Amino acid sequence: MELPDKVRVMGVDYKILRLEHVICDSQLYTGVLDAAKGEIQIIESLSNDRAWITLLHEVIHAIDHNDNLEDEMVENLAWGLYQVFTDNGWFREGG
Repeated sequence: MELPDKVRVMGVDYKILRLEHVICDSQLYTGVLDAAKGEIQIIESLSNDRAWITLLHEVIHAIDHNDNLEDEMVENLAWGLYQVFTDNGWFREGG
């Protein structure tokens, strides 16, 4: 299932952009949440599965707007949620 064009998180709409490069603070990333622009930027070369995991990762960052969670915790939650969603058919078309 392809990524949506936007996602609503905590009452805020974020545009989802697939880009060739995602750079923040002069570093390359697979994804970045830019709350000021209302964007979640995801590198376009990622597989569909990895793109969804990256989207979940950035959504968790958006939920955790006070940055209480360390990035490793966010990554573990993203992978875990993706597994639950795919194992239960929630990421299939019509699922």
